[in-house]
Amino acid sequence: MAANMFLCITVAMVFARCKSCSCGDSIYKKMTKRFFEIDFLKTVLMLGLVFRHAPLYLYSGTVKEYSIDNFDIFTAFIPVTSGFIFILGYTLGLSYVHKIKNNLDVSPNIRHLKMFLFLLSLSVLFASLTYFINKIDISFGSYYIGYIWNTANKPGFYILLPISILFLINYCQYFIKNRHFSGVLIVLCLFLINIVDLYVLHYLAFGLIGYFIGTILDFLKFKSRMSVTVFAFAIFLYIGPFLVDYNINFNFIVEVYYLLLFVIITIFLGKVSLFQGNIISNLIISTSRNILPFYLIHVIGLNIIHNVVQFDSFIGITAFSILYFIIIVYFISVTKVLFKNE
Repeated sequence: MAANMFLCITVAMVFARCKSCSCGDSIYKKMTKRFFEIDFLKTVLMLGLVFRHAPLYLYSGTVKEYSIDNFDIFTAFIPVTSGFIFILGYTLGLSYVHKIKNNLDVSPNIRHLKMFLFLLSLSVLFASLTYFINKIDISFGSYYIGYIWNTANKPGFYILLPISILFLINYCQYFIKNRHFSGVLIVLCLFLINIVDLYVLHYLAFGLIGYFIGTILDFLKFKSRMSVTVFAFAIFLYIGPFLVDYNINFNFIVEVYYLLLFVIITIFLGKVSLFQGNIISNLIISTSRNILPFYLIHVIGLNIIHNVVQFDSFIGITAFSILYFIIIVYFISVTKVLFKNE
């Protein structure tokens, strides 16, 4: 437990010092205008991460992560992990197009390469820890590269591997300077996933889909077309399949379907949100900038807490999740302030 606590604090310190760690945000925030709807989407995903993972760690019964037949139906409705890497890809793609349209410098940025190496190193480190702690009986290479999506014995913080590769692809994009580059990689990923659904390919595909959409979709036009009718239709498409068949098999195609609908619904809610232009909007924007350290710290914290606390009710885990979300956001904010004032 002490080791986990040390790791939690270390991660916060590293990210507090790392200027390019906010999941593409250091690039995105330099654009002419931040889009509150994107920040709102990021914050909802961060809250969803806690609601998704808390039952897995803290429910005293059995929870199956990718099943609607679940302890908490909320956890099956929101594809938070795919959404997490999707929004990273989207903001990176959006930033690239912004530079092209405004005749800004589009030469390769060494920070993207450094971010790739940094996240890849963390990924190998955490995977090595879980490999030895869990005494995995296959080679580390097979364990690390060959992990199949949604199976047992997942390497620690494995999401960092596809995220790191996405930063490498973004770095290469500035060499190639072709918007269709990510589209070609999506086709390649889908072809390989059809052969074997490796975790790294599964989530890299979501990042590439986000990147591709970011390069071809004008966000202002997209937002302007978000009407009550579109919102209502998206809600219908979202819940409709569950009304037809309660036991939906969550695979890649189903996950893409629900992710894109979730993005449309959340963007609309962000657009009409009563939070815009007040102190709550500032909190949402500030929170959204810390999505990557939030992801790491919330998992480390749950690994610590599950040895101490277990819940047997929906109300208990829901209350805990809300409080836990607030504590992590406050912890990261305080850590950043402390190291900023050094």
